[in-house]
Amino acid sequence: MHYYVRYRCGYRGGTTALIVEDEQRTAYLFSDGWLQSKIEGDDAATRLAELMRRRGHWSRLPEVPPYTIDGLRRLTGAEAGGALPRRGLAGGFEVDAAL
Repeated sequence: MHYYVRYRCGYRGGTTALIVEDEQRTAYLFSDGWLQSKIEGDDAATRLAELMRRRGHWSRLPEVPPYTIDGLRRLTGAEAGGALPRRGLAGGFEVDAAL
């Protein structure tokens, strides 16, 4: 599967989080190398960015070609194959669960 990067947020300690969309326009928080906090429906990426604003400043990005999960990990400097995040905080962002 491929994911389109819609928003970026730099966070404490140099952590980068992204809001990405899949081909069905479902939006996800991508943090610590994993897809998290899925939102579906119209303008899903924008709605997720609005929900996440209290955790940092989210910058809308221009459209670029899609990335695989490994491409997103390279883009954000996350390590592949790490442990799945548990319910709670991941990279300083509150998440419901890993997908």
